[in-house]
Amino acid sequence: MSEIQIILLIQSISNSTFDMLFKAITNLGSETFYMLVIPIIYWCFSKRNGFRLALLFSLSAFVNLTLKAFFYLPRPSDPSIRILYKEATAGTVGFPSAHSQGTTTFWSYVVSKAKKRFLLYLGVILVILVSLSRVYLGLHYPHDVIGGILIGLFITFIFIKIYNIIGKRLMNLSLLAKITISVCLPLLLFALYHSPNSAKVFGLLIGMGVGNTLENKYVGFVEQASLKIQFSKGLIGLVILFIIRIILKEIFPTIYLYDLLRYTVMGLWVFFFAPLVFNQILQENDGIIFSKKKGREVLRWKYFSWKKRKREEVENNK
Repeated sequence: MSEIQIILLIQSISNSTFDMLFKAITNLGSETFYMLVIPIIYWCFSKRNGFRLALLFSLSAFVNLTLKAFFYLPRPSDPSIRILYKEATAGTVGFPSAHSQGTTTFWSYVVSKAKKRFLLYLGVILVILVSLSRVYLGLHYPHDVIGGILIGLFITFIFIKIYNIIGKRLMNLSLLAKITISVCLPLLLFALYHSPNSAKVFGLLIGMGVGNTLENKYVGFVEQASLKIQFSKGLIGLVILFIIRIILKEIFPTIYLYDLLRYTVMGLWVFFFAPLVFNQILQENDGIIFSKKKGREVLRWKYFSWKKRKREEVENNK
């Protein structure tokens, strides 16, 4: 059975309901989805894993762009195949599938760190569904999505193996050295390979690298908070992030350099300015303390759980 026949077989179940369903599913592997989820992980659950996940995902995106340019294999174009979302993929190549590779990269890392069985099941299901949606919508051949899954698994495996070694060495560098690497390395790669998508990847790498370095040095943000504060962080942080994304797109000309700058600003917001805002404004509701760390003042907040507050209220009322 040829790959075209496989696509036609999958599309044989198509109807308006499945069309809407698979369009929704494919968005679970989109850029917008990860712009929602990764900042929440960084702000509310784990700075370390949130940053590493963002770094891994960006590196995976760069590898995907490089492989697409190298292989330059076309997307399905047979007239018998129904192609939905054609306008979103016009002029782009198919192998490997960025959605399949990105979904696999994201969930394989999350599962490796969380070690929760339900996340494993959820990740496997979403990887299969997102990959299937790309074929159902006529946007990829089966070999595109299979290649994306295998490449995503490989990248995650290599990243986990080598990051601890490299990360420890980078931690010993000076602030200036860290910022220099965070800025110069992506700019060098951008000079070698510049496109609209690579500008976004390298801009985000600059923003997250510089932002995370400054956050660790000057902010000392703590992720855990009460449910009310967590909700406020997510709402305020994401609203401003998408305002930056939309407004700068309207203001800046549509050239690569401005996409690089726009995503740099977005990365700085997520990894530095948002934690700074959370420390200075939102955490006033949960109590603020100052602590000295390595001879410098670091603003940190003291988290009081709901139960502890209730106990204190009871004691005060006695």
